[in-house]
Amino acid sequence: MQIKPTLLLSDLDGVYCNWAQGYVNYMESIGYKALHANPTVFSMTDIFPMLDKPWIHIKDYQQSEFYAGILPYGGANEAYRELVKSGVKIIAVSSCGLEAETVRMRTEFVAKQGVFSDMILLELGAPKLDVLKKFAKAAFIDDQPVVALEGVEAGHVSMLKCMPYNIDITHPQIARVSQFAEIKTRMHTHPALSIACNIDEPLDVEPSRKMRFAR
Repeated sequence: MQIKPTLLLSDLDGVYCNWAQGYVNYMESIGYKALHANPTVFSMTDIFPMLDKPWIHIKDYQQSEFYAGILPYGGANEAYRELVKSGVKIIAVSSCGLEAETVRMRTEFVAKQGVFSDMILLELGAPKLDVLKKFAKAAFIDDQPVVALEGVEAGHVSMLKCMPYNIDITHPQIARVSQFAEIKTRMHTHPALSIACNIDEPLDVEPSRKMRFAR
């Protein structure tokens, strides 16, 4: 008998809220104008070609007013509210960093949304596997393929939010989600519900694109 999860462990930045637009706004405020706000490379070198390492400003951004002003993607809050109405409990799991100002802003953001029953914050860019293993079979969604694979390893129904920087990455036990309304369906019709976990199945992506950046 398949046990369908009633708990969703959800990443925030790049899944529920538009981290990239806030970062673009912050970078412009310190003199770096992005080409656009939809990077196709996770390191953002495509939108900040003038910088060798655009990501080194992340920690400062996530302690700034621009991070405080981050907004949910269109349709995200509505979809999560529908999940809650259907009996799904949602816990935010974010590797956003543990600096006091970051935690304060993130706490206020999560409380304001009205859909999360709890949140778990980790060091900037930290793996989520240990946290995920603390929960019985749940659903998990992230925008980073390597982190979605941690969801598989933890035994969860793991989903990957479709973003320009992960669009060509596949794995047989990671369900892609392009629209928020798909999350509920994926939670109930997912390969992980009927086949054994296989973390040795490789991600269909070249090694250089598996890098975990601090976000």
